[in-house]
Order: sequence, then C-alpha cells, then structure tokens
Amino acid sequence: MAGRTSPATAVSVVVCVRGHCEPKDRPVEQVCCRQSACTSLDIQFKQLVLDKDRLLVAMRNVADIFVVDAREHNSALRKAAYRNFTLWIYFYLGQNNRRVVPSCCVSAIRKMYPSSDGSYMGFRRE
Repeated sequence: MAGRTSPATAVSVVVCVRGHCEPKDRPVEQVCCRQSACTSLDIQFKQLVLDKDRLLVAMRNVADIFVVDAREHNSALRKAAYRNFTLWIYFYLGQNNRRVVPSCCVSAIRKMYPSSDGSYMGFRRE
C-alpha cells in the first residue's frame, strides 16, 4: 500500500480529475480514491485484485474455511476481487464493518468480470 492515501480520505465524487470514476446507481457508491495516480491503474491493483489466478486461490481459501461455493464464474470472481481489494487497502475489517470500494476500482473489476445480464448488487452496509 506504499504511496496510497489512508482509506479514510476517500471521498464522494463530485468531479474525478483523473477521469476514471464512473457514475454509479447510488450516491453511497460515488467514491473516488483521490490518489495522484488512480488506484485502478496501480500495478498492485492489477496483480492483487484483477489477476484471475490469485482470485481463484483466494476463493479456494475462503471455501476451505467457510464451506462456500468456489466455482469459477464472474460473480464469484467479482466478490473475490472486492474482498482482495479490501484486504489490500483496509486490511481486515471484521463483521459488519464495511467500506465502499472506489468507483474506479469497481468499474475495473466489473469490466474484467462482467455480469452476463449487466446487473450488479452494489454496495451493502450489511
């Protein structure tokens, strides 16, 4: 996380000066990373959050611990990507302690692992 601003400084989007934040359906999801270089372009983001092999290993790890479905499909890969992002940036948050993933990163994850029907769950507090 070298060079990354504290997660607490991510703020709601008014205008993203880097042009990577896309409008989201709900205001709570309108968050910009506010980094001098957009987080979604960071090499660590691409390696830790978008790399399919790393996501599959993370999915198997969660499945081993919590006995969940670890099948390889885009919905599961997106969920693993959001989890990896959270661990990378915020570390462990704990139960019911959630943070919004910046819009630029959500867009990159959705572009890499799209929904077949174009619908997405979005951020949930619980």
